[in-house]
Amino acid sequence: MSKKVWIRDKKEEFEFHVKQKPLMVRFDEGNFLSKEWTFDKSLDELLYQLKKDDVIGRMWAASELMKFKDNLNIIDSLIDCAMNDPFWAVRKSAVETLGEIQRKEHIGFFKERSKDKNSKVRVSALKALGDYKNSEFLGFLKERFKKDDSYLAQAEALRAMGKCGNRTLIPFLKEVATMRPPRNVIKKAAEWALNQVNEK
Repeated sequence: MSKKVWIRDKKEEFEFHVKQKPLMVRFDEGNFLSKEWTFDKSLDELLYQLKKDDVIGRMWAASELMKFKDNLNIIDSLIDCAMNDPFWAVRKSAVETLGEIQRKEHIGFFKERSKDKNSKVRVSALKALGDYKNSEFLGFLKERFKKDDSYLAQAEALRAMGKCGNRTLIPFLKEVATMRPPRNVIKKAAEWALNQVNEK
């Protein structure tokens, strides 16, 4: 069912009579309007939307599930989405939400997602790993830096090293800072990481 309404005031109420509670409600399907809005939904509605909606709707549902971070029911759904959704931006949104939740049992998941076929998903997974600030990840992060073919993912691996590492990384980071990829992406990330470890 689709309904068109005209919104004239800052606050308006609309009622639609239906035979049963809908599984999903969308406002501005297709995202044609430039808007700031709040749309509170139940956990069940968001979980349904995460699987059944279009790309924009699935991305939104993945981020909104952060509101239910203490509910264990969302974890499996977000992990499944991050691994299997066909569109990279939805996988990225799910990884970012799990990164904000940040549980120790997700470390292996983030390592796996740092090898996603899309570099932007890999960037989000590497950022999540860095946010743990665990020096035990340095070997893995160095490996990802050397093996990844995306400058953006390599740069995020360096930033993660800066968050996880210590001053023993300084020679490695100084060497990496001499690299000259487009827009100095690697150099800037290495310098940022150097600043981080120098402060420890």
